[in-house]
Amino acid sequence: RWREAGIPIVPVAINLTTQELYKQELVADIRATMSHYQVDPGLLEFEITESTAMRSMDDAKVILSELKAVGFTLSLDDFGTGYASMSYLSNLPVHGLKIDQSFIAGLERDPSRRRQAAAIVDAMIGLGLNLGLDVVAEGVETPAQRDFLISHRCTRGQGFLFSHPQPEDIIGGLLKEGTTINHSIPDHSRP
Repeated sequence: RWREAGIPIVPVAINLTTQELYKQELVADIRATMSHYQVDPGLLEFEITESTAMRSMDDAKVILSELKAVGFTLSLDDFGTGYASMSYLSNLPVHGLKIDQSFIAGLERDPSRRRQAAAIVDAMIGLGLNLGLDVVAEGVETPAQRDFLISHRCTRGQGFLFSHPQPEDIIGGLLKEGTTINHSIPDHSRP
């Protein structure tokens, strides 16, 4: 609908559950849907969690390789919350990793643990970048978190700092106008 309305198309991320990832005809079904709607695979990113990949690492590698071959972008979501080993991470055919919001929130929560949180986030960013992956921080809510991430080489983030979830018509309108999402935090203390 956006394309028909002349709204610029942007990539969209879709989470794949464990049941969806290991569905017998997943890749064929997605290809058929993409063909039907004439959508470029480069406009879709599929995200899976570490625990989803760990259910059957060999199967996950095959399925993700098939999706990657079609042209989809693939990311490991909620990175750091699962139990994936580093050898598995380096063998998964993904383009990026998304640092779980719990680690980003830790940058400002308990002052006694802030140093630990910063070290963990910095290590995750470094690991992803050194593996040649795109690194995205989830749950960015404050300018201080954003500034920390930028100073540690993480240049992509998502969270309430940038926008709260919006209905399709609002996002479509912003895209059509070429308007960027507000990067400031709303002041809820005013009436």
